[in-house]
Amino acid sequence: MFSAILNVLRGYRTSFDALENAIFAEVRRTLPVSVQGRFDDRLRRINIIQAPLGKLELNLYEKRRGAILFSDSSRIVTTDDSIHIATVKLESADEMSRLKAKLFCGSGVLTSVEFNQPSEHADVDNITGMKVQLVSGVPWVGQ
Repeated sequence: MFSAILNVLRGYRTSFDALENAIFAEVRRTLPVSVQGRFDDRLRRINIIQAPLGKLELNLYEKRRGAILFSDSSRIVTTDDSIHIATVKLESADEMSRLKAKLFCGSGVLTSVEFNQPSEHADVDNITGMKVQLVSGVPWVGQ
């Protein structure tokens, strides 16, 4: 209970919102088949979401017994370096929902999403389309 209160005060959450789920679903559709299951595994394992600065970025963690984990079953790229893997352009008549999201991996797993402007007031119902562009030259697992 005390831990849950601290997490709320720190701005941590334990689940994705509708906009984040929509972005991840669209990215998943464009990923190489060899990593789609691993991407799903990572999303299931993430249990701390930190969204500072009006949700200008999301930091994604799998934490167990105080340690941050980078599970091999969630590895989608072969490098341990921080690497930009995809950009998602969200189309909307509503300026607050018209965003660009960049997804990053670190230690081989999805670790963060960075938005071009705060996404805290974006509404998934106002999104009219999404376009995903995978970064060329990404060293995908199994490729």
